[in-house]
Amino acid sequence: MKKVLRRANAMRRVCVGTFLLFFAAFPSISLAETTINFDDLAVPVPPGWIELPSSYEGLEWSPLWEVEDESFFQSVYYNTYSFPSGSNAASNGGGVESVAVASSSPFVLNSLWVSTWAAYNGFYEYSSRTLTIEGYYGDILVGSSTINLSADKFDFWEPGITSPIDTLVFKNDGDERWWLMDDLSITPAEQAVVETLVETEETIRLIPPENLHNANAVKPLSRKIQATLKMMYEGLYEDALDKLENDILKKTDGCAETGAPDSTDWILTCEDQAEVYPLVMRAIEIVQRLVE
Repeated sequence: MKKVLRRANAMRRVCVGTFLLFFAAFPSISLAETTINFDDLAVPVPPGWIELPSSYEGLEWSPLWEVEDESFFQSVYYNTYSFPSGSNAASNGGGVESVAVASSSPFVLNSLWVSTWAAYNGFYEYSSRTLTIEGYYGDILVGSSTINLSADKFDFWEPGITSPIDTLVFKNDGDERWWLMDDLSITPAEQAVVETLVETEETIRLIPPENLHNANAVKPLSRKIQATLKMMYEGLYEDALDKLENDILKKTDGCAETGAPDSTDWILTCEDQAEVYPLVMRAIEIVQRLVE
């Protein structure tokens, strides 16, 4: 356990350093994920809510999204808990069964905070007891997740839809059932690739030299990843995909393909490949979305 913790801490320190160096070299790629909290919108009380603008934060929001004021939620419905971000949270206006938000470019869903619409810190007839998120890329359902909502607090939710999507659909458990959402966190697909590649490089740097096909293999592997990062910065997504699929992946995939390292692998143990291979595959999956 101590060995695992030391490895994790070392990776965290090195990864931060490489991440900052990369963004110093390529400053036009955003470092921060986007967290949407609705607090910049003025919500008069009364009525305590407004319609959410359809193009808020550069996304396209379907009709019937509303933004609710915390004081309205507390004073009129006698709830004592607070919205996570501050004064505002979003909800499904009219208790409609389904609302959606879409982007013109793919993104990765990270997390959000959710609660039912409560009264007296409890469920009542208009409270939704569950919330389902569906993530789509075009017409393809990429993944979905359902959470049981609380009536006395907001819950932090990581739905686990890790593949790139361009549309989120939110569904409650029936008509005229309300719920609330705050601090919706998403990452643009381009940035998700960069983060994944940086993590891949630092994972490789922590592999013991004796587990590589030669003691200096870390340097050429790192250069290959850095070259791919440069392609991402320059918008050469097809070239980046080719580099990932036909160069980097081929040196890390023997165990995944055959159950043992093969003659083209530069990483010689399945234990180490098991840490690197999923990261390379995730980067490939995201870049594939960008070239479609």
